[in-house]
Amino acid sequence: AGVESLSTLRASAKREDVQGAVGRFGVGFAAVLAVSDEPAVVGRTGGVRWSLGEARDAAAEAALHSPDLGDELRRRDGHVPLLRLPFAAQGAAPESYDTVVILPLRDAAAEALAARLL
Repeated sequence: AGVESLSTLRASAKREDVQGAVGRFGVGFAAVLAVSDEPAVVGRTGGVRWSLGEARDAAAEAALHSPDLGDELRRRDGHVPLLRLPFAAQGAAPESYDTVVILPLRDAAAEALAARLL
C-alpha cells in the first residue's frame, strides 16, 4: 500500500485505528516536489522512483494513442502530476537503514531551499 499511497495522494490506505502510523494521505511526501523532480524511496529489497521527464515522455507516448489524453495534456500545457507514475528504482538501502529517501535537488534554488529547511 505504500507505493500506491505515495502515487495516489489523498488516497492513503492508512486508517485512524492504525497504531504507530505516520502521516496521512501522502501529503508530507509531496513536499519533496518543492526541491526535486526525481525523488526515490529505496528499501532493503528494492525501491521506487519518480521522474518528471520520464512521466512526461510516457504521457506524450500514450497521448499518441488517445486523443482525449492528448487534449488533456494540451489543456495542462504539458504538465503531468509527477507522483502518479512510479518506476522501479535500482539499488538498496545501506545495511544500517530500512529505507532511504533520495532527493536529487533540481537546481541552485532547490539547494538553497533545502539548506534553509534543514
